Amino acid sequence: MIISEFDTDSLHIYKQTKKIWSAKMASAPIFAQVSSFGEHKAMIACLSDTGTLSVNYMGTSPPSSSVVSEAKDINYDEIDEEHRKLLAVIRASQSDTRLEPKDKIMLRYQVPKALDHPGQLHELDGHEHILEKCVKQDGGLMQLTVKLFVSYSGTSELRNVSININAPSCALTKHKSIKLASLKGGSSTPLILDLTFYANAQFLPCETQVIVTMIYLTTTGEPRTAKCLLDLPMFFVARLVPPVKEPTFKFTLETNKPPVLLATLFEDVFFAMGETESTQAAGNNANYVLSFRYWMADNSNNNNNNNNNNDDSGMHATIMLSKNAGRYRIQSHHFGALWFVASELTIRLNKVSVLLRVLHWKN
Repeated sequence: MIISEFDTDSLHIYKQTKKIWSAKMASAPIFAQVSSFGEHKAMIACLSDTGTLSVNYMGTSPPSSSVVSEAKDINYDEIDEEHRKLLAVIRASQSDTRLEPKDKIMLRYQVPKALDHPGQLHELDGHEHILEKCVKQDGGLMQLTVKLFVSYSGTSELRNVSININAPSCALTKHKSIKLASLKGGSSTPLILDLTFYANAQFLPCETQVIVTMIYLTTTGEPRTAKCLLDLPMFFVARLVPPVKEPTFKFTLETNKPPVLLATLFEDVFFAMGETESTQAAGNNANYVLSFRYWMADNSNNNNNNNNNNDDSGMHATIMLSKNAGRYRIQSHHFGALWFVASELTIRLNKVSVLLRVLHWKN
C-alpha cells in the first residue's frame, strides 16, 4: 500500500501494517504506481499536483546498471539539430518582420476624377436586376469605372485565379467574382481590368470602401491571397446642391486648428461636377456653406421616384463653417444623413492636418 503525506512531502509504502519503505519527495505526489522499466523492477512512478513526473527506485542499494546507460540508440546530434530548428521556428513566429515571397501578385487601382458618361441598358449583359436599384442619369445608368492593375512578379504562369469584389451597400456591381484562366508573370505590362460600379438608390452610404481579394495557387500548389482596398469617391454617392436650411438634426465639430475653407476641402466634388454646374449649385458662399444631396430618395417623405435629380427631393446634409473659429456644423432633416458627410469631413480635415505637419517638419 502506498501512502502520500502532504504535510512532509514524503511517500510511505506499507506491507499490511508494517512500513517497509519511506522517502522524502520534492513534492507530495497525487498519484503513485509501482512499475517496471526494462529490467528494472519495483520502480515507483509519481505525479505531483503541478504535473511533475518522477520515477523513483525502491531499495537501499543502487541498481546494477544505470537507466540512462540503456539509451544506447539515442542520436544526440539529431536531437540538438531538431532543437535548433524548433528555436528558429519560435524566433520567426515572434519576429515583427516577415519575409515577403519573391513571386507574388501586386494590385493597384485608378479611380477616375468624374463619373462615366451614362451607361446603356444593354451593357448590363443579363444583370437587369440592377435596374431596380441603380440611379438613372440622362436616360442611362449612373456609373463609375475603376481600373484594376494586376501584376505577377513570378516567371511562371498562374492558372485559375479568382478575384472577389466586396462592395458596400451603396454600390452595385455586375460581378461579385471574376475568374482568370491564366495570369502570366515576368511582364512589365500589368493586366488591366475594368470594375464598373453603379450607385444604389435604395441605401444611404455609410462607407465607400471596396475590398478586392485575389485567391490563387502557386506553381507548387501553395495557396496565397492578395488584397487591396479602394475607396469610391464622394461624388459617387452625393452631389452638390444649393444650400439647404434643414436644422432638424445638427451637431457641431470643434477643432483646435485654423479653419479650412469648404470649397478647398471638397475640391474633388466641384471638379467632378464641372465648374459651371458646381458654381451654380454651391452659390457664392461655397467656402462656408455646402449642401450635399444623396442619390437615395427620402422614403420618409413618401418619395418613390429614386431616379430623378430634382434637388428639392431626396436626403440632404449641410456643412456650415464658422468664419471666426474652427467649428463645423453638420445638419440635416434626416438623422441618418448626418453620418457620411460628417465622416468625410473628418477624414479630409485629418489629411490636411497631416500635410501641414509634414510641411512644418520639412521647413
